[in-house]
Amino acid sequence: MSEKIFVPSFASPIAEMLHGFLSDKRSRGYSYRREVYHLQQLDRFLISAGLTTDELPEKLTQQWLEKTRNRKPSTHRKRLIVLRQLIKFMHLHGYTVNLPLLPWSARKELRSAARIFSHNEIRAILTAADRLEYNPHTSLRHLVVPELFRTLYGCGLRVGEARRLTVADVDLKVGIFNIRQGKFNRDRLVPMAPGLCDRLRRYSKALGTRSPEAVFFPAHNGRQYGRQGVYNIFRTLLDAAGIVHGGRGVGPRLHEIRHSFAVHRLEHWYHSGEDLNSKLPLLATYLGHQSMVGTQAYLQLTQTLFTDITVDLNNAYGHVIPEGGK
Repeated sequence: MSEKIFVPSFASPIAEMLHGFLSDKRSRGYSYRREVYHLQQLDRFLISAGLTTDELPEKLTQQWLEKTRNRKPSTHRKRLIVLRQLIKFMHLHGYTVNLPLLPWSARKELRSAARIFSHNEIRAILTAADRLEYNPHTSLRHLVVPELFRTLYGCGLRVGEARRLTVADVDLKVGIFNIRQGKFNRDRLVPMAPGLCDRLRRYSKALGTRSPEAVFFPAHNGRQYGRQGVYNIFRTLLDAAGIVHGGRGVGPRLHEIRHSFAVHRLEHWYHSGEDLNSKLPLLATYLGHQSMVGTQAYLQLTQTLFTDITVDLNNAYGHVIPEGGK
Protein backbone atom coordinates (compact mmCIF):
# COMPACT_ATOMS: atom_id res chain seq x y z
CA MET A 1 0.00 0.00 0.00
CA SER A 2 1.48 3.35 -1.04
CA GLU A 3 1.85 6.06 1.57
CA LYS A 4 -0.71 8.83 1.34
CA ILE A 5 0.90 12.15 0.43
CA PHE A 6 -0.27 15.12 2.46
CA VAL A 7 -1.57 18.00 0.36
CA PRO A 8 -1.78 21.22 2.39
CA SER A 9 -4.19 24.07 1.87
CA PHE A 10 -2.80 27.56 1.26
CA ALA A 11 -4.83 30.77 1.56
CA SER A 12 -2.44 33.67 0.91
CA PRO A 13 -2.43 35.67 -2.36
CA ILE A 14 0.37 33.40 -3.67
CA ALA A 15 -1.50 30.20 -2.77
CA GLU A 16 -1.73 29.11 -6.41
CA MET A 17 2.02 29.56 -6.82
CA LEU A 18 2.71 27.57 -3.64
CA HIS A 19 0.54 24.69 -4.87
CA GLY A 20 2.26 24.78 -8.26
CA PHE A 21 5.71 24.77 -6.65
CA LEU A 22 4.83 21.83 -4.39
CA SER A 23 3.34 19.84 -7.28
CA ASP A 24 6.42 20.52 -9.41
CA LYS A 25 8.77 19.26 -6.69
CA ARG A 26 6.77 16.08 -6.10
CA SER A 27 6.41 15.39 -9.82
CA ARG A 28 10.22 15.31 -10.02
CA GLY A 29 10.57 12.72 -7.28
CA TYR A 30 10.98 14.84 -4.14
CA SER A 31 8.71 13.86 -1.26
CA TYR A 32 8.73 17.42 0.07
CA ARG A 33 7.07 16.34 3.32
CA ARG A 34 9.10 18.30 5.85
CA GLU A 35 9.36 21.31 3.55
CA VAL A 36 5.57 21.62 3.55
CA TYR A 37 5.81 22.94 7.12
CA HIS A 38 7.92 25.89 5.98
CA LEU A 39 5.59 26.61 3.06
CA GLN A 40 2.62 26.65 5.42
CA GLN A 41 4.50 28.97 7.78
CA LEU A 42 5.24 31.34 4.90
CA ASP A 43 1.62 31.22 3.73
CA ARG A 44 0.31 32.12 7.21
CA PHE A 45 2.92 34.85 7.62
CA LEU A 46 1.94 36.52 4.34
CA ILE A 47 -1.70 36.53 5.44
CA SER A 48 -0.85 38.03 8.85
CA ALA A 49 1.38 40.64 7.18
CA GLY A 50 -1.60 41.84 5.14
CA LEU A 51 -0.33 40.91 1.68
CA THR A 52 -3.09 41.55 -0.84
CA THR A 53 -1.34 41.15 -4.20
CA ASP A 54 0.01 38.12 -6.04
CA GLU A 55 3.67 38.84 -5.35
CA LEU A 56 6.45 38.14 -2.87
CA PRO A 57 8.00 41.43 -1.69
CA GLU A 58 11.61 41.26 -0.53
CA LYS A 59 10.72 43.17 2.64
CA LEU A 60 8.31 40.43 3.70
CA THR A 61 10.67 37.58 2.84
CA GLN A 62 13.36 39.20 4.99
CA GLN A 63 10.91 39.61 7.87
CA TRP A 64 9.90 35.97 7.57
CA LEU A 65 13.53 34.83 7.60
CA GLU A 66 14.29 36.97 10.65
CA LYS A 67 11.84 34.87 12.64
CA THR A 68 14.27 31.92 12.70
CA ARG A 69 17.61 33.68 12.45
CA ASN A 70 18.22 33.30 16.19
CA ARG A 71 16.94 29.73 16.40
CA LYS A 72 18.76 26.53 15.56
CA PRO A 73 21.02 27.28 12.54
CA SER A 74 19.82 24.20 10.67
CA THR A 75 16.18 25.34 11.01
CA HIS A 76 16.98 28.78 9.62
CA ARG A 77 18.96 27.27 6.77
CA LYS A 78 16.18 24.85 5.80
CA ARG A 79 13.70 27.72 5.75
CA LEU A 80 16.09 29.74 3.59
CA ILE A 81 16.61 26.86 1.14
CA VAL A 82 12.87 26.32 0.70
CA LEU A 83 12.37 30.04 0.10
CA ARG A 84 15.15 30.16 -2.49
CA GLN A 85 13.71 27.17 -4.35
CA LEU A 86 10.26 28.77 -4.34
CA ILE A 87 11.67 32.03 -5.71
CA LYS A 88 13.53 30.20 -8.48
CA PHE A 89 10.25 28.52 -9.42
CA MET A 90 8.55 31.93 -9.47
CA HIS A 91 11.28 33.27 -11.77
CA LEU A 92 10.37 30.56 -14.29
CA HIS A 93 6.81 31.91 -14.26
CA GLY A 94 7.73 35.51 -14.94
CA TYR A 95 7.96 36.87 -11.40
CA THR A 96 10.75 39.27 -10.44
CA VAL A 97 11.73 38.40 -6.90
CA ASN A 98 15.15 38.94 -5.33
CA LEU A 99 16.89 35.73 -4.33
CA PRO A 100 18.24 35.77 -0.74
CA LEU A 101 21.86 34.70 -0.46
CA LEU A 102 22.63 31.22 0.79
CA PRO A 103 25.64 31.32 3.14
CA TRP A 104 28.44 28.81 2.59
CA SER A 105 27.55 27.00 5.77
CA ALA A 106 26.60 23.47 4.66
CA ARG A 107 29.99 22.49 3.26
CA LYS A 108 31.79 24.63 5.83
CA GLU A 109 29.99 22.74 8.58
CA LEU A 110 30.91 19.43 6.94
CA ARG A 111 34.58 20.37 6.73
CA SER A 112 34.98 21.94 10.16
CA ALA A 113 32.51 20.08 12.36
CA ALA A 114 32.42 16.54 10.95
CA ARG A 115 34.02 14.00 13.24
CA ILE A 116 35.79 11.37 11.15
CA PHE A 117 36.48 8.21 13.11
CA SER A 118 39.94 6.74 12.79
CA HIS A 119 40.31 3.17 11.56
CA ASN A 120 41.15 2.11 15.12
CA GLU A 121 38.02 3.81 16.45
CA ILE A 122 35.85 2.03 13.89
CA ARG A 123 37.41 -1.27 14.93
CA ALA A 124 36.74 -0.44 18.59
CA ILE A 125 33.08 0.37 17.84
CA LEU A 126 32.57 -2.88 15.93
CA THR A 127 34.36 -4.86 18.65
CA ALA A 128 32.00 -3.32 21.21
CA ALA A 129 29.07 -4.38 19.03
CA ASP A 130 30.40 -7.92 18.83
CA ARG A 131 30.62 -8.08 22.62
CA LEU A 132 26.97 -7.23 23.24
CA GLU A 133 25.47 -9.99 25.34
CA TYR A 134 22.10 -11.63 24.99
CA ASN A 135 19.35 -9.81 26.86
CA PRO A 136 15.86 -11.34 27.08
CA HIS A 137 14.31 -7.86 26.90
CA THR A 138 16.16 -7.07 23.65
CA SER A 139 16.53 -10.62 22.43
CA LEU A 140 17.79 -9.85 18.92
CA ARG A 141 20.13 -6.97 19.68
CA HIS A 142 23.30 -9.05 20.08
CA LEU A 143 22.68 -10.53 16.60
CA VAL A 144 21.43 -7.43 14.78
CA VAL A 145 23.69 -4.63 16.04
CA PRO A 146 27.08 -6.04 14.89
CA GLU A 147 25.79 -6.48 11.34
CA LEU A 148 23.81 -3.24 11.26
CA PHE A 149 26.84 -1.15 12.19
CA ARG A 150 29.11 -3.06 9.82
CA THR A 151 26.62 -2.25 7.08
CA LEU A 152 26.48 1.43 8.04
CA TYR A 153 30.25 1.72 7.87
CA GLY A 154 31.03 -0.86 5.19
CA CYS A 155 28.55 0.59 2.67
CA GLY A 156 28.13 4.16 3.89
CA LEU A 157 24.35 3.80 4.07
CA ARG A 158 22.24 6.49 5.69
CA VAL A 159 20.76 5.27 8.97
CA GLY A 160 17.22 5.53 7.63
CA GLU A 161 18.15 3.50 4.55
CA ALA A 162 19.55 0.68 6.69
CA ARG A 163 16.60 0.74 9.10
CA ARG A 164 14.06 0.42 6.27
CA LEU A 165 15.71 -2.55 4.56
CA THR A 166 13.49 -5.60 4.22
CA VAL A 167 14.53 -9.18 3.55
CA ALA A 168 13.49 -8.69 -0.09
CA ASP A 169 15.80 -5.67 -0.37
CA VAL A 170 18.92 -7.68 0.47
CA ASP A 171 20.17 -10.02 -2.24
CA LEU A 172 22.65 -12.26 -0.45
CA LYS A 173 23.27 -14.40 -3.52
CA VAL A 174 25.06 -11.61 -5.40
CA GLY A 175 25.67 -9.24 -2.47
CA ILE A 176 23.54 -6.18 -3.24
CA PHE A 177 21.35 -3.87 -1.18
CA ASN A 178 18.32 -2.49 -3.02
CA ILE A 179 17.81 0.95 -1.49
CA ARG A 180 14.24 2.04 -2.17
CA GLN A 181 13.23 5.67 -1.92
CA GLY A 182 16.40 6.92 -0.30
CA LYS A 183 17.04 10.62 0.06
CA PHE A 184 15.47 12.63 -2.79
CA ASN A 185 13.18 9.58 -3.29
CA ARG A 186 15.86 7.89 -5.37
CA ASP A 187 16.34 4.15 -5.65
CA ARG A 188 19.81 2.69 -6.05
CA LEU A 189 21.69 -0.59 -5.88
CA VAL A 190 24.57 -0.76 -3.37
CA PRO A 191 27.03 -3.67 -3.72
CA MET A 192 28.55 -4.99 -0.51
CA ALA A 193 32.03 -6.40 0.07
CA PRO A 194 32.30 -10.22 -0.05
CA GLY A 195 33.27 -10.35 3.63
CA LEU A 196 30.20 -8.40 4.67
CA CYS A 197 28.01 -10.55 2.44
CA ASP A 198 29.34 -13.70 4.11
CA ARG A 199 28.59 -12.27 7.55
CA LEU A 200 25.06 -11.30 6.51
CA ARG A 201 24.41 -14.78 5.14
CA ARG A 202 25.31 -16.26 8.52
CA TYR A 203 23.26 -13.59 10.27
CA SER A 204 20.23 -14.26 8.07
CA LYS A 205 20.52 -17.99 8.72
CA ALA A 206 20.67 -17.37 12.49
CA LEU A 207 17.39 -15.42 12.33
CA GLY A 208 15.68 -18.24 10.46
CA THR A 209 13.15 -18.21 7.65
CA ARG A 210 11.41 -14.85 7.32
CA SER A 211 8.94 -13.33 4.89
CA PRO A 212 10.23 -11.01 2.13
CA GLU A 213 8.45 -8.09 3.86
CA ALA A 214 10.18 -8.67 7.21
CA VAL A 215 12.60 -6.02 8.48
CA PHE A 216 16.15 -7.13 7.73
CA PHE A 217 17.62 -5.49 10.86
CA PRO A 218 14.68 -5.84 13.29
CA ALA A 219 14.25 -4.56 16.82
CA HIS A 220 13.28 -7.08 19.51
CA ASN A 221 9.61 -6.87 18.47
CA GLY A 222 10.40 -7.62 14.84
CA ARG A 223 9.62 -4.09 13.76
CA GLN A 224 11.87 -1.44 12.33
CA TYR A 225 14.27 0.27 14.73
CA GLY A 226 13.47 3.91 15.39
CA ARG A 227 16.24 6.41 14.73
CA GLN A 228 16.40 7.20 18.44
CA GLY A 229 16.81 3.51 19.19
CA VAL A 230 19.81 3.22 16.86
CA TYR A 231 21.26 6.44 18.31
CA ASN A 232 20.96 5.05 21.85
CA ILE A 233 22.81 1.90 20.78
CA PHE A 234 25.45 4.08 19.11
CA ARG A 235 26.02 5.94 22.40
CA THR A 236 26.36 2.60 24.20
CA LEU A 237 28.96 1.41 21.70
CA LEU A 238 30.93 4.66 21.93
CA ASP A 239 31.07 4.33 25.70
CA ALA A 240 32.22 0.71 25.48
CA ALA A 241 34.83 1.68 22.87
CA GLY A 242 36.20 4.44 25.12
CA ILE A 243 35.22 7.22 22.70
CA VAL A 244 34.11 10.37 24.51
CA HIS A 245 30.77 11.88 23.46
CA GLY A 246 30.22 15.58 24.13
CA GLY A 247 26.41 15.38 24.11
CA ARG A 248 23.84 16.40 21.54
CA GLY A 249 25.06 19.11 19.22
CA VAL A 250 28.68 18.20 19.98
CA GLY A 251 28.95 14.60 18.88
CA PRO A 252 30.25 12.36 17.56
CA ARG A 253 27.06 11.98 15.53
CA LEU A 254 25.68 8.71 14.21
CA HIS A 255 25.73 10.08 10.64
CA GLU A 256 29.51 10.51 10.92
CA ILE A 257 29.96 6.78 10.44
CA ARG A 258 28.85 7.46 6.85
CA HIS A 259 31.25 10.42 6.58
CA SER A 260 34.04 8.17 7.85
CA PHE A 261 33.28 5.55 5.20
CA ALA A 262 33.56 8.17 2.42
CA VAL A 263 36.80 9.71 3.69
CA HIS A 264 38.41 6.33 4.34
CA ARG A 265 37.46 5.19 0.84
CA LEU A 266 39.08 8.28 -0.73
CA GLU A 267 42.15 7.78 1.43
CA HIS A 268 42.39 4.15 0.28
CA TRP A 269 42.02 5.10 -3.39
CA TYR A 270 44.68 7.79 -3.04
CA HIS A 271 47.23 5.43 -1.49
CA SER A 272 46.36 2.80 -4.14
CA GLY A 273 47.24 5.27 -6.89
CA GLU A 274 43.69 5.53 -8.23
CA ASP A 275 42.53 8.56 -10.24
CA LEU A 276 40.18 10.36 -7.84
CA ASN A 277 38.65 12.37 -10.70
CA SER A 278 37.25 9.14 -12.13
CA LYS A 279 36.38 7.71 -8.72
CA LEU A 280 34.36 10.67 -7.40
CA PRO A 281 31.33 10.05 -9.67
CA LEU A 282 31.33 6.40 -8.56
CA LEU A 283 31.40 7.43 -4.90
CA ALA A 284 28.62 9.98 -5.49
CA THR A 285 26.42 7.31 -7.06
CA TYR A 286 27.24 4.75 -4.38
CA LEU A 287 26.36 7.21 -1.60
CA GLY A 288 23.19 8.36 -3.35
CA HIS A 289 24.27 11.99 -3.63
CA GLN A 290 22.10 14.24 -5.75
CA SER A 291 25.13 16.05 -7.17
CA MET A 292 28.92 16.01 -7.00
CA VAL A 293 29.09 18.95 -4.58
CA GLY A 294 28.60 16.86 -1.45
CA THR A 295 31.07 14.24 -2.63
CA GLN A 296 33.73 16.82 -3.48
CA ALA A 297 33.52 18.16 0.06
CA TYR A 298 34.92 14.84 1.27
CA LEU A 299 38.11 15.64 -0.63
CA GLN A 300 38.57 18.65 1.63
CA LEU A 301 38.05 16.46 4.70
CA THR A 302 40.55 13.93 3.35
CA GLN A 303 43.08 16.65 2.70
CA THR A 304 42.59 18.17 6.16
CA LEU A 305 42.69 14.96 8.16
CA PHE A 306 45.57 13.18 6.46
CA THR A 307 48.38 15.72 6.46
CA ASP A 308 50.81 13.36 4.75
CA ILE A 309 48.85 13.61 1.50
CA THR A 310 47.81 17.28 1.70
CA VAL A 311 50.27 18.71 -0.85
CA ASP A 312 49.88 15.94 -3.40
CA LEU A 313 46.10 15.91 -3.09
CA ASN A 314 45.82 19.67 -3.49
CA ASN A 315 48.16 19.72 -6.50
CA ALA A 316 46.30 16.91 -8.23
CA TYR A 317 42.70 17.68 -7.29
CA GLY A 318 42.64 21.26 -6.03
CA HIS A 319 40.33 22.19 -8.88
CA VAL A 320 37.56 20.03 -7.42
CA ILE A 321 38.20 20.62 -3.72
CA PRO A 322 35.71 23.24 -2.50
CA GLU A 323 37.05 26.14 -0.48
CA GLY A 324 35.13 28.18 2.06
CA GLY A 325 33.00 30.84 0.44
CA LYS A 326 33.41 29.56 -3.10
